[in-house]
Amino acid sequence: MAPTKTRKTSKSRQNRKENTSTSHSQPPTSSRSTNRHHKQSEKAALIAEKQAEDQHLKEQRKRDREARALQNQARQQEAQTVQHSDDSEEIRRLKARVEAAEAEARVTQQEMARMKAAESSKSGTSAQADDIRKGSIKRPPNMSKVTIRQIRSHLGIEGKEYNKEWKRIRFMIRRTLGTGRIDFEKNWRGQKTKKLGRIYDAIEEAYPKLRRFENQWAAEHLAKEYFSGHRTYESCSDDPSTYRGRQRQACTRTANSSPSPLPGPDAVASSSTVTLDHRSASNVDGDNMGGPLPELTDDDDDDNDDDDGQGPASEEETRAVAGKGKGAKGKGHNATARR
Repeated sequence: MAPTKTRKTSKSRQNRKENTSTSHSQPPTSSRSTNRHHKQSEKAALIAEKQAEDQHLKEQRKRDREARALQNQARQQEAQTVQHSDDSEEIRRLKARVEAAEAEARVTQQEMARMKAAESSKSGTSAQADDIRKGSIKRPPNMSKVTIRQIRSHLGIEGKEYNKEWKRIRFMIRRTLGTGRIDFEKNWRGQKTKKLGRIYDAIEEAYPKLRRFENQWAAEHLAKEYFSGHRTYESCSDDPSTYRGRQRQACTRTANSSPSPLPGPDAVASSSTVTLDHRSASNVDGDNMGGPLPELTDDDDDDNDDDDGQGPASEEETRAVAGKGKGAKGKGHNATARR
């Protein structure tokens, strides 16, 4: 019986130890509730403090707004006071300066408007030029068969009513070649390519309709025609065996001769008689004509048009005054005698 009691007592001791350990590990219910209440109170205090700070900030902002409003009101009152006080000389000078600045600003705005309008017109012109370039005229396969009449037809200036415009184009080409310092001592192939390119660009810039032609072939053709005509004239004008050489010598002799006195009534009557005799003459020398011949021209193309508007007289007018035939010479002398 003794061993049984010993086991029971040992078990009871173990149970008491376990109960004691569990009682120490688990806090009582009253302490947990106290901690929870403490945390809630701290949280409430933080919330209240934050609300107080927000309220303080709101009041500070409100005071700042009121202060700014008072400052603005004071400034407006000061401005009104300055505006209504016309007695001050300095204020009047300031007003005059302000008015002058406003007037200058208006003028500047008007100038800017005009410049914008000009730029828009230029942009429209450039757009139109682009359209013209898009519908360009192709270069003919054989440029030797291209005539001036065909180029005028492409430009829309064919006919006698457009002769003045054509003369302006010819004069522009002559002036452009002179400005571009073309070398007439060399042939066309001997000219510098860059120089010719600048000349073509200048011709198209002066007459934008020429941009219709692809790769500037019309500007090249017109410049080349004038170049060849000028070289032909220069080579023939110094040769007395050619028609142009004889005409140039006649003009030189007439220019170097002394001026004749004004004819009287008797001289006019006698010249009329001489004119009738010369009409029926068959061997009249062109060098004995009394009136001066017009200056020669460098018009050597095949378009049968007059020469440039600001250049010397045309070849047709020269032939009308002192033509190749005998009858033409007589008529020229008759016209001179009548003058």
